[in-house]
Amino acid sequence: MTLLADDLTKLQALKVEAELISALGTIDTAGILLNSVVPTDRRKSARSSIIVPSGVEEKAQLGLTLLKEAVLRSLCACQSTG
Repeated sequence: MTLLADDLTKLQALKVEAELISALGTIDTAGILLNSVVPTDRRKSARSSIIVPSGVEEKAQLGLTLLKEAVLRSLCACQSTG
C-alpha cells in the first residue's frame, strides 16, 4: 500500500478516490480497484429544494448491490433445487 495523500477533507478524499476509480477502474468495470461503491459529490436532481444528506447516494449504491446479490443467490438456489 502506498500513501498518496494525507490530512484531506472529506470532499478532497472523495475527489481523489473518484479520480483513481476513473483512471484505474473497478473490478466491476474490468479495472483493478475493489470499490463496491463509487463516490460522488454531485447532485443529479434538478430540484434544488430537496436536501439529500451526505453519503446517501453511496449507501443507495451499496444497498442496490446487496439486493442484486440476494436476488441472484435466490435464483441460483431455486435452479439447483429444481
